[in-house]
Amino acid sequence: MERRDIEQRLVEDPMNAPLRAEYADLLLAVGESAAAHRQFDLLRRQCPDEAAPLLGLTRCLLGEGDGIRARECYREARGKQG
Repeated sequence: MERRDIEQRLVEDPMNAPLRAEYADLLLAVGESAAAHRQFDLLRRQCPDEAAPLLGLTRCLLGEGDGIRARECYREARGKQG
């Protein structure tokens, strides 16, 4: 699915966690770390018991050079599902 299609579907269904995860991954893959970070943060609030959003945040933080916060996110993710 293309980026604009995902963005449109998220406007129509903002609580679609799997689609938001796909979008966050896409943003990170194209080097838009700050935008991906925002999406993973939304996912973390949407799915507080899941590890995947925290792992995505960890990748963003590492890319942003924030190893301390990345380590904290990773530790938190280890205690979650997934």
